[in-house]
Amino acid sequence: MFGTLGISELLILLLFSLVFVVFPFWKIFYKAGFPGWYSVVMLLYPIAIIAIFYLAFKKWPLHKALEDAGIELNIKKR
Repeated sequence: MFGTLGISELLILLLFSLVFVVFPFWKIFYKAGFPGWYSVVMLLYPIAIIAIFYLAFKKWPLHKALEDAGIELNIKKR
């Protein structure tokens, strides 16, 4: 009943991964000022955990550019 996956099932999994994993993270990384292709890393689970922490705690290039332009951000550090 549950044998090996055929080519059609693998293509469906690839499409699902692209739509529900890579595309949203591409937008997040891009809006944060990082290259969008970093989102491909999200397909590799152990590295994805590291990438999420990197995204959460790294100073975003967008924020650095705003600070360099003299625009103050009202972000509370917890």
